[in-house]
Amino acid sequence: MSALPDVHVIITSYKHRSTLPAAIESAKADVALGELLAIYTVVDNDLNGEGIKEYIEESHPDVVYIDAGGNVGYGLGNNIGIARADARHVFILNPDAQVVSTDRSVIKTMIEYLEANPGVGCIGPQLLNADDTVQSSCYRFDLLSIVTKPLQHANLHDRVPKIAELIDRLHMRDFAHNEIRGVDWLMGSALLIPQEIIHRVGGFDPRYKLYLEDCDFCRTLWEHGYRVVYYPTVQIKHGHTRHSAKQRGYIRGFLLNQAARKHGFSWMKYLWKWRGRHRSYSETA
Repeated sequence: MSALPDVHVIITSYKHRSTLPAAIESAKADVALGELLAIYTVVDNDLNGEGIKEYIEESHPDVVYIDAGGNVGYGLGNNIGIARADARHVFILNPDAQVVSTDRSVIKTMIEYLEANPGVGCIGPQLLNADDTVQSSCYRFDLLSIVTKPLQHANLHDRVPKIAELIDRLHMRDFAHNEIRGVDWLMGSALLIPQEIIHRVGGFDPRYKLYLEDCDFCRTLWEHGYRVVYYPTVQIKHGHTRHSAKQRGYIRGFLLNQAARKHGFSWMKYLWKWRGRHRSYSETA
């Protein structure tokens, strides 16, 4: 019986035809640098509306294309990809992200950390903005921080200093984001997870269609006794856009902006699911 591939790279895409090629190519270059055995899957949530299937068949025949049958969301899309094939690790990469390889492989470096630290269930690299500034990608999920989250989309933190302080706490801005440490949850734009742990905890909760799937998954890992680690030794460049904040003012945004509504609904689902258990795990681990 042949050994499992080192990593299964999964990209779930919805209307990201313009950025998907760079995501795939950067992942492949990093895998080659690390001399890893990898398999690749793209899950298309857009019914091939942008011709992604044809692009992959022509340019990346080694990548498996899966039509999800519609916009099933980030969580279920990744679950579909995870179920497609087995590998020792799963690397979830956003279609608007690029692996930043230098003299060593980002993916291999993270795999080596996971193998040396079996109590870690998920690791996430440092995310960079287009201008190479550090992007917020690790958070707290104690009750005070989580309840504050919708206020950020109302832009109240621009006018109320106390809310700004709570938002800073949510985004963990009280530490320099250049040290390896356990965190409550990581942005799901680039996550490396041992596949056996994904199967053990049940993958992503498909009830979230957009937003907080990553938060929920990380909390599930903590509940199962696994640590979540922020690993800024390696970087991913992420073209992050807060679609839920395009309409200024939370009420107006909620009514007029579909992404803001989905964010609000996900937030309510999350609060209900984890009611009574809103505490920080990383600060007591």
